[in-house]
Amino acid sequence: MLQWLKYWRRWAFASWLFFLGLVFIFVCLPTCAVVKYVRDHDVAMDYAADWASRIENAKLVECVHHDSDYDGYVSCTVYRGSADPLYIECAAALSLNEGCRGRKGE
Repeated sequence: MLQWLKYWRRWAFASWLFFLGLVFIFVCLPTCAVVKYVRDHDVAMDYAADWASRIENAKLVECVHHDSDYDGYVSCTVYRGSADPLYIECAAALSLNEGCRGRKGE
């Protein structure tokens, strides 16, 4: 009887580890991805608004929601009334970058 109890405890422990692993994979990881997706936009908007505050006639700032090329910057556009818009890239959340820069290739 004692031998059976020992095997049952091992099985119960292993099944709990398996369950916790599934919870991590299907709940925690997707939640972290969604939070980063939202934070990328918010952080980039803050940097872009700060950058646009130093430009004359800056009317509106818009940023995309995702760092599509994974370089740590999110693409943003600064609209300046009737003038052509400025295209910049601003740092995303959880990156080592700060502030804004001109877009690559421009």
